[in-house]
Amino acid sequence: MPGSEKNSVAPGAVALAVKLVIICAGAIASPALLQRSRVPDPNQVIGRGLVLHPTLPIAGIFDGPLSNYRGITEAIYSDHYLASGGLYFESLFRHPVATAAALPGIGTEQFAIMSRYDKLAGCAAMLVDASDPRNRVIWDDARGAPTIIYRLSAQDKGRLRFGAQRGVEIMLAAGAKEAVLCTEEPLGSLPSARFSTRQDAALCERLEFRPCETTLLSSQCQSTMKMGEDPKRCAVNSRGESYASRNVIVCDASVFPTSCGASPMLAVMTLARYQGKRIANELARYGM
Repeated sequence: MPGSEKNSVAPGAVALAVKLVIICAGAIASPALLQRSRVPDPNQVIGRGLVLHPTLPIAGIFDGPLSNYRGITEAIYSDHYLASGGLYFESLFRHPVATAAALPGIGTEQFAIMSRYDKLAGCAAMLVDASDPRNRVIWDDARGAPTIIYRLSAQDKGRLRFGAQRGVEIMLAAGAKEAVLCTEEPLGSLPSARFSTRQDAALCERLEFRPCETTLLSSQCQSTMKMGEDPKRCAVNSRGESYASRNVIVCDASVFPTSCGASPMLAVMTLARYQGKRIANELARYGM
C-alpha cells in the first residue's frame, strides 16, 4: 500500500525466553490462551464460572424529539433494586446500527420504530449474575477459537423478568407513549412487545428467554480465572499467579472470584495499579 513498508520479518514461529509472563487478555481470551498453551489444570478450573452481567434493553418512544444521540449516552444509573433484586438500571442509548440490531421486528415493523430514532430513549436492566461452574470458556482446537457456554439460571431469569417489568414502567412513567421490549417472544394478548400501559407491563412475566428471541447484551465478562488460596476451586492465587506456574500472572477481570457487582472498569484499573506496584517490589520472587 502507498506509504507502507514491506515487512522484513519472515513469517513463522518465534520463541522468546522470559522470566515473567503477565496475561491481561480478558475473561474470554485469558483462559483460552492458557488452555491453548496446555497449561496443567488438574482441577479443571480454568475458564469456569463465567459471569456476563446479562443486560436487557428497554426502549421508550416519545412524542417529541430527544436527540439522545448527542452527548453522553450512559450518564445515569440506579441501584435501587441491587440489594433486593440483584440488578441495577442504567440509561442507555446507541448509534442507529446498534439500536436497529437490538430492537425487535424486521422490515416495515422495525422501520416504523427506527424512523422515530430522534424520539427514542432507553434504559437497561443489568443483572449481577452468580458465578456458575457450568458457565465457562473452552478452547476449541478444531475451530481455532474459544467456545463460550452460558445459560441463565431459573433464578436469573426471574430477576430479569422483574427487571423487564420495572424497565417498561420506568419508560412509561418518564412520558413515553410506548415502551418496547427487545424480544420476539409472544407475550400474552400483546401482538408485539410494545407496551402502552402499566397493566400491560405485567405481561413481562411471560418471558422465557428463548435462544435468539430475546436480546441480551453483555460487555462485562469476569471470573473465569478465579483468584483464591484454594487450588481446587481457583486458577490463580491471591497474587494472581497461576497455580501451574508462579511466573505466569493473570491481571484482568477474569481473576475476580465473583461478579464485582458493577461495571468492572475501575476495579480492573485498581487491580492493574496494585499488581504493577507489587510486581515491581517483588522482582526477586520471579528471578529478576
